Amino acid sequence: MRQGALIVGVAVVASVLAGGSAGAPNHGISQRAIGGAGLGLTRAGYIHRFGKPSFTTRFGSGMTRLVYADRELAIYLSRKGRGIAVLTSAREYRTPAGVGPCSTVSALKKAYPGRLTVTRRARVVVAYRLRRLLFAAPSGKVGAVMLADAAFPSSVAVNAGQCGGGEEG
Repeated sequence: MRQGALIVGVAVVASVLAGGSAGAPNHGISQRAIGGAGLGLTRAGYIHRFGKPSFTTRFGSGMTRLVYADRELAIYLSRKGRGIAVLTSAREYRTPAGVGPCSTVSALKKAYPGRLTVTRRARVVVAYRLRRLLFAAPSGKVGAVMLADAAFPSSVAVNAGQCGGGEEG
């Protein structure tokens, strides 16, 4: 009888802990997603996952931007309607190494020694790339992080709102 009560007690504690973390926002940055938003979904897929965006912008190039202000994410869709970039400048988002918007460039370099490639504008370093992640740093600290293939323009992240400014994209 005691063992049964112990098992039930452990199960209750486990379910409470699981329930408490289920609603917690995802602030992770990886090579696959930022805040749980990966690449390749359709507009409907992002809406199914995150709900209705705070606002949508359609660009003359045919690209569309979905902004989720509550998650501090901007998702860029191609002309074909698939996710091609995810951007954030919110300081809560971090890689497993602890780097994200508002981190210093020295912390970024220390976390990924020898693995970063530099993006320059007029001979000035404005961003650092780690495979599919672009760390925009036009002012000497990481201002925004963007998940996208190398073909996506780095200027989108460099020109976005920087480091907790509330403008994601």
